[in-house]
Amino acid sequence: MLFTIALIGGALWLAAEQAQRRSVLGGFAKVESVAAGFQWGLRFLSLMMLTLGLPVALMLWHAAKPLRAPPGAGYS
Repeated sequence: MLFTIALIGGALWLAAEQAQRRSVLGGFAKVESVAAGFQWGLRFLSLMMLTLGLPVALMLWHAAKPLRAPPGAGYS
């Protein structure tokens, strides 16, 4: 009788430990997936800034060419 109670108690303890492990591993997987989502989002944002920013910077640079002082104007 005592052995049966100990066996059931051990099984319950094992089930509780396994549930706790699943909970911890599930939480870890969730954190990892959120981190991966942030990485993908930041990568997308970085590529969009490059895609949009480079043409804008080139157009501003091209538009500013006529605004430069002519040679010999005394500006350094």
